[in-house]
Amino acid sequence: MNEKDIYKIIAKNIRKERIKNNLTLEELSEKAQISVSFLSYIEKNKKIPSIKTIEKISKGLNIPVYKLFQTKSDKKEKDNIEEFLDEITPSQKKFIKKFLELLSSKI
Repeated sequence: MNEKDIYKIIAKNIRKERIKNNLTLEELSEKAQISVSFLSYIEKNKKIPSIKTIEKISKGLNIPVYKLFQTKSDKKEKDNIEEFLDEITPSQKKFIKKFLELLSSKI
């Protein structure tokens, strides 16, 4: 995945989240404190937002910044993990947590 792909994902996710939240371009631009035209260009992937602008937009959408970088495959993987965790016992969850902590300390 290259830089252009990342900005395309961000643009698509901003629009998707804006529509999901029933916000117009005007409403989101006001919440994010950016111009309507700039937001429109970002959604069309014609302008590249700065990290600060991405942060403002995520706050305007009331979502964490990482959701604007998320792809469908990321979401599907997350859903699969959540389904798996819903189906195991608390003691199995505790074991997995300890295992992951140990694994991350070795990396």
